[in-house]
Amino acid sequence: MVHGDQTTMLCDRASAAVYLRRAADIAPEAAGPLHAAADLYRAVSDFTGIWHWGESMGPEVGQALADAALRRGIAAHIRAAGAREARAVAQLEAALVAMA
Repeated sequence: MVHGDQTTMLCDRASAAVYLRRAADIAPEAAGPLHAAADLYRAVSDFTGIWHWGESMGPEVGQALADAALRRGIAAHIRAAGAREARAVAQLEAALVAMA
């Protein structure tokens, strides 16, 4: 179930990237940070290290997650995604300032 949630969240980041690019057209004064945030969210959505089984939640996921090395690898990807997301939030904050 956790893997399914992770993949859903990655899909949501791809959708956020599209939305932010459209928002940049509407708020050109904030286009720079909106595009930067979109790039970061797109990068997060492309984290294939988390996607191992696509959106599957079948038994192969649970069996594979028993491997500690695999879990450590996924954790490293999640930490890297979190760092990108923190930078994306900073860009969103900059966009808000630009629109004020």
